[in-house]
Amino acid sequence: MENFRDVYVDPYKVAQMLQPVTDPMGTRPRAVITKDRVEINEHIFFATASDRIKPSSYPILTAVAAALRSNPGVTKIEVQGHTDATGAEDTNLTLSIRRAKAVRAFLVSLGVGEDRLESTGFGETRPLNAAETEVANEANRRVEFIIQRWSDVPRMQEVQQVGQAPAPPVQATGSSLKIANKHQITAEITVNGRKVGSVGPTTVAAIHGLTPGLYDVGFIHPTGHRYYRAVRTSQIDSPIVPGGKGAVVILPNKGLPAPAE
Repeated sequence: MENFRDVYVDPYKVAQMLQPVTDPMGTRPRAVITKDRVEINEHIFFATASDRIKPSSYPILTAVAAALRSNPGVTKIEVQGHTDATGAEDTNLTLSIRRAKAVRAFLVSLGVGEDRLESTGFGETRPLNAAETEVANEANRRVEFIIQRWSDVPRMQEVQQVGQAPAPPVQATGSSLKIANKHQITAEITVNGRKVGSVGPTTVAAIHGLTPGLYDVGFIHPTGHRYYRAVRTSQIDSPIVPGGKGAVVILPNKGLPAPAE
């Protein structure tokens, strides 16, 4: 890590703790229509306690929309929202309903017929995993696409697969995530919901040694302003700041550009 003000995890282990939200090699189909549902191979991410869909989830929803447009025989799909058990039950139920509605609206904006889509929320009442752990909670926070009705229109395929074209070969390690705080105040940074540190005003930072792919980067300012960006890893061979080291280390400059020598 370079140019980070504070660190909440061991900087030498951070790259092992963070994984992209997409399949970096593009080898798996993103959306598969089966007999009773649209199977997806990624989570759909929302801003914390919000129904705002994070940008890194746009590709998976685009794949779902493409699969549904390619299969007009699927005439009724229910978008189901679920949460973990953290917080009040009524609050979770309301949040799951709002998130399901947001996903439905997104699919409609991508050309899926509004009359084909319904939405509902179940809150914390249908957990996949009853254990109260971070992994279990992540599994329970989900959106599912349940097929309610097929028409008599012949299916284009028994199983329709929609995904990205195979990506060009990439190295398994060595990619960097470039993080730019363009505001005039310090921002706390999260990657895929995990706090990794804070970056000074108008400062660029980087996390090295990551698996190539797409990551959700959150910027949280002391004023309460927050925003999220989908950032794809790249190859960064030179230090982010003058005088810095191109390695997984933290520079003693409190997140600000290193002073000229």
